[in-house]
Amino acid sequence: MMTDGEYLSEGLGTRSDPSGGVEAPEWVVAKSLLEVNDACSRALESVMLYSTTGRLDELPTDELELQLDELIEKQRRTIAELELARDALQELDS
Repeated sequence: MMTDGEYLSEGLGTRSDPSGGVEAPEWVVAKSLLEVNDACSRALESVMLYSTTGRLDELPTDELELQLDELIEKQRRTIAELELARDALQELDS
């Protein structure tokens, strides 16, 4: 199996149909990490904005709590995707 962009290719390197293709494990892992990084950055920006401007008491804690809950869920999905990617790579080696 060879990778062609973000999809796995079979046989002579022909690209799988994107609508039915399987995303390459490398891309799944990278995409998950980018999503988590983006969510972490947004939460950090919110805290830093209010704390560095002396407006920490105005910090929208409900909104930040929601962002953190979403981040926790993304971390859980990322861990699951990393485990699947690892398992897939181990199967390719066997």
